[in-house]
Amino acid sequence: MIDVNQLEVRNKADKGRFEAQLEGEDVAFVAYSLRGNIIEMTHTEVPSAYAGQGIASKMVRDALEYAKAHKLRVIPTCPVVAAYIKKHPEYEDIRVKRFDE
Repeated sequence: MIDVNQLEVRNKADKGRFEAQLEGEDVAFVAYSLRGNIIEMTHTEVPSAYAGQGIASKMVRDALEYAKAHKLRVIPTCPVVAAYIKKHPEYEDIRVKRFDE
């Protein structure tokens, strides 16, 4: 069992993702692409052995905090990121809205 509060999420810009080292070789990540001041968060992945422990939420929160700190606007293409923002309206101000909204 991972202590989510102790989980360190790092920006691996060379890989285009925020990563958290789990146990052994296991890594969880939030993939992104960066264009100017827009960060598109495209995919979140947590190994199935770690599902349900809050790892994805911790990673998404840290990625959104990074975006806020660096004055980036977020396109939440990843459904996990979009759902997190919906549940946490404090990040709504950095989300890029679609034209049909």
